[in-house]
Amino acid sequence: MEDQLLGLNISNGWIYYSNASDGNKLYKIKVDGTSKTKLNDIATSCINVVDNWIFYSGEFSAYYPNGLYRMKIDGTLNKQI
Repeated sequence: MEDQLLGLNISNGWIYYSNASDGNKLYKIKVDGTSKTKLNDIATSCINVVDNWIFYSGEFSAYYPNGLYRMKIDGTLNKQI
């Protein structure tokens, strides 16, 4: 199954996107289509990339409340802010 993109942001040769095919989880992929990486397990929307940080809104789940989150572009230091 191919990815279905919802929210997306392009920065420094990477596309950061919410993958509807996987419950709107946050992914990144190089603009040439290589190096696809899942960054989190939170349903995600409204993605913005600033410097080395991804800011996004997370949708409610049993484990993660609604809210604004940030994480490093490598998927580390994910935190609700």
